[in-house]
Amino acid sequence: MGLDPDSAAEALRSRRYRARVAADQREAQRLGAHGAPFLVLDGRYAIPGAVGADDLLSASAKAWDESHPCRGRCGSSPVSMGTA
Repeated sequence: MGLDPDSAAEALRSRRYRARVAADQREAQRLGAHGAPFLVLDGRYAIPGAVGADDLLSASAKAWDESHPCRGRCGSSPVSMGTA
């Protein structure tokens, strides 16, 4: 993954990201997370459990389209076109 082992170990020892992790945990619980995997798209769509590639692509395209409304020209989202 390209992580520097010493920096990663220091981050764990120092608990540098403790508040951010706790905030993520609270948000996941608010969205209904009860296990892993649990994906959140655009902070609004929760996908519990493993899903197939087609379902994930469909959900990604829906989240993109809803957060990027048409502004004079409509077409496929970059997600559904494979460019995002």
